Amino acid sequence: MKAGYAGEDTPKAVFPSAVGWLERGGDVEMKEAKGSKRGSKSKGAAGDAAAAAADDGATKEYYVGDMSYRRDGMEMCSPFDENGLLEDWDVVEAIWEHTLKKRLVVEPNEHPILMGEPAHTTREKREKMVELLFEKHNPPAIFLAKNPCLAAFATGRATALVIDCGGGGTTVSAVHDGYVLYTGSHTTASAW
Repeated sequence: MKAGYAGEDTPKAVFPSAVGWLERGGDVEMKEAKGSKRGSKSKGAAGDAAAAAADDGATKEYYVGDMSYRRDGMEMCSPFDENGLLEDWDVVEAIWEHTLKKRLVVEPNEHPILMGEPAHTTREKREKMVELLFEKHNPPAIFLAKNPCLAAFATGRATALVIDCGGGGTTVSAVHDGYVLYTGSHTTASAW
C-alpha cells in the first residue's frame, strides 16, 4: 500500500496490504479491561484496529500497518483474490481507514481521492470501491486511474507498453494517448 499527497515526489505512507485479525467474543470491553490491568494493550502502537461484525455475534478486530504487533491466535489475510483484484471489502475498509486517519492524518471529506487500480478491474468492483469510499469517507471527488496509465505518466509518456511484474503475477498493458487498450494477458504466479 502506498499513499501520499499530490505534488510530492514520494509516497508519505508505505506499508504492507496484508492485515492481521483476531476474532473477539461478545464481551470485548471486559477482555480489553483485563489486558490493560496487566499492562498490555489490545491495539498495537503501529497498527490500527477496526471492528466488523460477524454473523455469529463475534467481531473481527483488524490490525493494519507494521507487523510488529503480532498476537497469539492472529490470522493474516489479504484483501486481494488470486487475480490481484479487491475481494474482502471489510479488510479494504480497514486499510483505507488506517491510511487516511493514521498515516496521512487527513479528513477525507475535505480532500479529493485519486486511486490506482489494476487494468483488468471489473465494473462491479469499481462501483463497489467508489460506493464504499463515498459512504464511509464522503470525499468531494474520486478518480480511479488504471495503474498502467499512471506508470506511463510517471515516465512522461502518454503512449507506452507497460509490463508490471509483482509478487502475485505479471500484467502487460498497452497505453495509447492515456488510455489502456484491452488487456487480455494477466498471469498469476500459480499459473506458472
